[in-house]
Amino acid sequence: MSKKRQKPKVKNWKTKMDSDLPGSEKPGAILEFVKKEEKITKEKEEKTEEKVEIQNNEKISQDSDLREIKKGIFNTFIKGKRIIEKDAYGDYYSNNLVTLLKYDNDIPQIIYETLRLSNPSKVTAFKSKLASERKISFAGFIADVKESENYEANQFKIKLGNGVSVIYNKRYIRKKSDKGKKIEEIIEYFDNAKNNKILWVDIELKEYYLGQKLVREPLIVDYRELALWEKYKNNILDKKEKYKLTWYEYVMCSLIGLNIFDLEGHEKELIDWLYIPRILMLHRVITPILPKDMVPYTHVLQLTPAATGKTQFALSVRDLYNAEYYDKLPTPANLIYHALDETPGSVFRHDYIFIDEFSKPPTEKISEFINNINTGLSSGVWAIGRGNYEKQQINKYKPVGFGFFGNVLGKQERKAMNEIDPYYEGIDFKNFEDARKAAQFVLYKKSKDENYRVTINNFIDRIAIVSIIFETLNLSKLGLRDIIPNPLELYALKQIIQERIDQIAKEPEKYIDIEKIDKEQWEDGRMRDNAIKVAIKLMAMEIDKYLGKSAEDLAIEMVKGLWGWNPK
Repeated sequence: MSKKRQKPKVKNWKTKMDSDLPGSEKPGAILEFVKKEEKITKEKEEKTEEKVEIQNNEKISQDSDLREIKKGIFNTFIKGKRIIEKDAYGDYYSNNLVTLLKYDNDIPQIIYETLRLSNPSKVTAFKSKLASERKISFAGFIADVKESENYEANQFKIKLGNGVSVIYNKRYIRKKSDKGKKIEEIIEYFDNAKNNKILWVDIELKEYYLGQKLVREPLIVDYRELALWEKYKNNILDKKEKYKLTWYEYVMCSLIGLNIFDLEGHEKELIDWLYIPRILMLHRVITPILPKDMVPYTHVLQLTPAATGKTQFALSVRDLYNAEYYDKLPTPANLIYHALDETPGSVFRHDYIFIDEFSKPPTEKISEFINNINTGLSSGVWAIGRGNYEKQQINKYKPVGFGFFGNVLGKQERKAMNEIDPYYEGIDFKNFEDARKAAQFVLYKKSKDENYRVTINNFIDRIAIVSIIFETLNLSKLGLRDIIPNPLELYALKQIIQERIDQIAKEPEKYIDIEKIDKEQWEDGRMRDNAIKVAIKLMAMEIDKYLGKSAEDLAIEMVKGLWGWNPK
């Protein structure tokens, strides 16, 4: 007999629910559960928002505290109190007045005065004092060492960093340790000291007759290495740590005198767009992974509206970095060599050349100037003509870093021009993908001459960083400090940064991702090489740390002309 089939029991889902759900035994539990879940979620979201707000407030507070800590560096510099005196050496500066300051009670004032007179821009005053007092001291670098057949076997000629030539002769030297050395050893010492050691050199003007002719020669009577820098190096390292600064920030607040610590948002971004390319022009990079015939400096071209601090920057760094500043295109005689007078030009007396108003002259003047400097820009070799009546020409190696500044109409100016003149046809920069292409077009100056355009293109290829910024900057609103840092501290700061660059450049693969730079599509091999130099400087100055971006990415952005590029 077959069993009777039983109907399966069906649970009443309306009254019975999973017991794991709270309130499941009540009618309408699902709706209540959903509402409760929504309430819990909302409370969580509110707590999360409150937590984020607290964290943001804490971060703002921390950032504000950090800014206050960083600003403390300004209290370590001398403020704008000056002692004004007439210049005794005919050195005309600021309405015939010069500033004399005693920065450190432990250091005699004569050291600061010697540093001032030893600067290349004070060469007239230096020579005047030597001629009138028959003795003078020089403090700085040695520019060159030369042996000459016209001189005795126990002497040679030295060119000081300010361009003045003096003679070393063992007969007149007071330094006892030199008496027992061979002249070749002494020559080698000075040769190795070039651009590496800061020397204090005592000079006297000696007079004697050669037959019936009176000869006056500046002779070195003593010299020593200036050891004051080490004290200031240690001071700088202590201050950098105490005030939590990057090296870029230290340079900006001490050398440039800008308070960048109160800047936020676009103001901060703008100051970085303008000043970082300028800072990166300074310092040389010598590394084994780049071609030997490549200039160790980083040339920069920057076009901006007027009043963005270009001239102020050049004048700020002029003395410390042995730079020359021109407010217009210099002549070949002034820049390279004056054949009639047989006088070396600025490139042989300075390490950096700043040229303002570069985009202003007519095309023929720009073309002539570029043709005269192109070889020097890329390889550091300068052609020198030997007098009007001699067609002989020699080539001399002297690498120099160039900074070219020019003006473009800013966004507000272009808008105003369009409102005033509906037929105004300016350059539509939105048509250019980067600043390098745009700068070429600016310098074309609407010329259709193919040779001139090729000249401009070759010039741009030799520039490491091309920067075009379309916004104005009111420096007075950005906390420009009237400070006068101790020049010994600035010398030490410059030396520290150069040592950091040299350390990275010695083994760049250890610090820089070279493969990342090599993977980029470069229009010119020089752009790749310049990107490596720029990346080394960015890391040495901690600009990558300051911006929170890798040195390689920043270098690629800058060399490709994308830094601050915003033509809209």
